Amino acid sequence: MPAPPRLRETAAFLGLAAFAAAIAVRLAVLAIGGGESLAATAVRQRQVETTLPARPGDLLDRHGRLLATTVTADSLYLVPRAIPAEEIAACCATLAEAIDADAADLEQKIRERPDGWFLWVRRRLDEDTAGRVRDLALPDEWWGFRAEYRRRTPLGRVGGSVVGLRNLDGRGVNGMERVLDARLRGVPGVRTSVRDARGASRAVLENRSRPPVPGEDVALTIDAAIQRFAEAELDHVQAEFAPVWSCLLITDPHTGETLAAASRPAFDPENLAGLPPAAWTHHAFGTPFEPGSTVKPLFVGAALAEGFATVDETIDCENGRWQVPGTGRLLRDVARRGALTPGEILIHSSNIGVAKLAGRMGNATLHRIAATYGFGRPVGANLPGPAAGSLRPLEGWDDYSTQSVPIGHELTVTAAHLAAAHGALANGGTLLPLTLVRGGRPPVASRVLPREWADWLVAGPLAAVVEEGTARRTRGDDYRLFGKTGTAQLWDAEAGRYAEDRTTASAVIGGPVRAPRLLAVCVVHDPQGETRGGGSVAAPAAANVLRFGLRRLRVAGDAAPLPSPVTARDADRRPVR
Repeated sequence: MPAPPRLRETAAFLGLAAFAAAIAVRLAVLAIGGGESLAATAVRQRQVETTLPARPGDLLDRHGRLLATTVTADSLYLVPRAIPAEEIAACCATLAEAIDADAADLEQKIRERPDGWFLWVRRRLDEDTAGRVRDLALPDEWWGFRAEYRRRTPLGRVGGSVVGLRNLDGRGVNGMERVLDARLRGVPGVRTSVRDARGASRAVLENRSRPPVPGEDVALTIDAAIQRFAEAELDHVQAEFAPVWSCLLITDPHTGETLAAASRPAFDPENLAGLPPAAWTHHAFGTPFEPGSTVKPLFVGAALAEGFATVDETIDCENGRWQVPGTGRLLRDVARRGALTPGEILIHSSNIGVAKLAGRMGNATLHRIAATYGFGRPVGANLPGPAAGSLRPLEGWDDYSTQSVPIGHELTVTAAHLAAAHGALANGGTLLPLTLVRGGRPPVASRVLPREWADWLVAGPLAAVVEEGTARRTRGDDYRLFGKTGTAQLWDAEAGRYAEDRTTASAVIGGPVRAPRLLAVCVVHDPQGETRGGGSVAAPAAANVLRFGLRRLRVAGDAAPLPSPVTARDADRRPVR
């Protein structure tokens, strides 16, 4: 039996009332507790976080002169969605002419992103280019500049291979910029802003933003004046001998600090066009080579210190030709000499004399000596691209190695290895790692030779190398110098032997003899022409820069009055050869 009409109406009314009440309750809840959350969600959806780059710290020389600094530059961007389709081609043509870009390429990028809010066009414009863009008077909503940091090297190419490069994202990718990146780059900040429906920024949320923290300024051990002089000297070497590469180091043997580190070919960090691949490597730290005779003092000194020879004994150098017993190998000396003392063996750079001493020592001792001087491992922890060189494990040595290693073959080193090893002779027998960074922890030193033998090598045979031996072209009337030269023939892989007409010429020169203050290492790889020896090619360059450094430091000559101070301006003067 159907319900009475009035009862059905009452039920329908009550149902509608309940539904209305539920809606009212929900609206009240939203108004009281949920509305704020919805509003916050809407705000968050319109928030944009922008990374604020940190200003990288400066690189300074040891006297506070700027080697690398940071300036603000304009970076150009476009807003593709704001440019009418019919205006894109004209906009790109006009803009491309101003910034020397490809108009078609730019137009393609815009049309591929017609709804884009942001498109990089060219980052870190120079002032002239940025001015030309402003003069175009394009509609403001089409484009804009964003301020970014740009690295500047006030000295240009001078020190460029030491300083290195930072990429567009502010990361160090080469040289000391890479080595010190963690200290230099700083900490980026964040700016949180709110955009309206059209994408325009309306407000910055300070409580959700943080400023960038600038990077640390770092002082290097480089002396800009000595560095400039060293690079000028290497330019002269490159012009005269046309080698594949060359490098020159000036170090303080008592601290391991590097006052100059020149390398050729090199680059200007602000002008990288047309660089040969060899320019990216700092050859003093990153390019190993067979050192030749420059390592002979290390092994002769050890032979004397460990009792394998005495100072006064003579060794038959076989008139310059010796067939090694048991191997049939023929060793030659440049000069034909007979009996020589250990000191005279170094003065005249006798391969035969060194080889005979090495035969007494044996491979195990020779390998230990080479390892003690740091060969086969990087010579410092904060150098740009340091190479370890090569020192084969002892089990890989044979009878040929006995005579080869002490005369600078079957192992490779860098100029930095030679600077550290000869630095130990100059400072009294202590091996120090090289460094390019001022301050910091004291270097970890290790005793490699008793002081009396290190001092004897410097004041005796190594000083005589300059006075009467292979480095006599470096003699002067201001400072008494000491040193050793090397002329290592290059290995010809196709012929399976050492080439007669290709060499690596090297020289280590230090001074003054009475109290060594600086050390210079010059390496010239594959010089061209008739002159290819270390005494003729590398030693004069090393001595020229060494003398400049000593004068700049006001080091008194061995038998001369105190020289006048040398200023940075003097570094521009052409070396006297």
